[in-house]
Amino acid sequence: MIELTMGKDRQLQLRGGTALVPRPAPGSAFHRHARTRGVPIALFNGLVIGSPITAGFCVGLFSQDLLLGLAASCCALATTPLVNWTGMWGNRRLELTLRERTGSTGEFIGVGCANSNDLATAFDASRMDTDDNVGFISFVEHALVIETEEREIMADSDDIVDITVERMKSMPLMSWIRVTIHDPDSGARAALLVNSRRGHTMRQAKRATLALYQRMVEWHLSCQMGDDPELLGSGD
Repeated sequence: MIELTMGKDRQLQLRGGTALVPRPAPGSAFHRHARTRGVPIALFNGLVIGSPITAGFCVGLFSQDLLLGLAASCCALATTPLVNWTGMWGNRRLELTLRERTGSTGEFIGVGCANSNDLATAFDASRMDTDDNVGFISFVEHALVIETEEREIMADSDDIVDITVERMKSMPLMSWIRVTIHDPDSGARAALLVNSRRGHTMRQAKRATLALYQRMVEWHLSCQMGDDPELLGSGD
């Protein structure tokens, strides 16, 4: 059971003041990944996404030809599919490193705090990755387990009150799974965000996220019906 309390910043946290989603420790695999690859990838993606507008504006302005500006925008627009691949650069190496350190066999995922999909947080210039941390998810008997390099997050199926899927605002090609958790003792509710990081492209990761969402819903339903849930979230 997850026991929740309200922190000084009005954010729900675990009793004892520990954040529900742990911050990556300095020197952790994800911290190093975000610092060395997160910023270059974000800058490159921003350049690729913004290049059609910039190219069209500059060509149209200096040539005084609207059609030529539109043609330049269309040419630059052809480069935007690169974001589908560049968004996952270094992801496989990160997974292998973290799996070696934790020994986990669960599915590789990104984890976010409840407000990580809010506009102000999602587009915060200080963020180096869409996720707040990474780890492995598995469904063992009647508990959802997320294992990060820092610690485990475990929630009983009875404490999970809602599982929904939503578009990732900072990266529309991707989706978040929002898991809402209720603490029966305090009456408090908290949520964490999950997305699959399986695949070599962002589209593959989105499909994996939707598949993970379906398995999560089926697992939760089987727990509520009193069935013996199957072990899910394998890393195969």
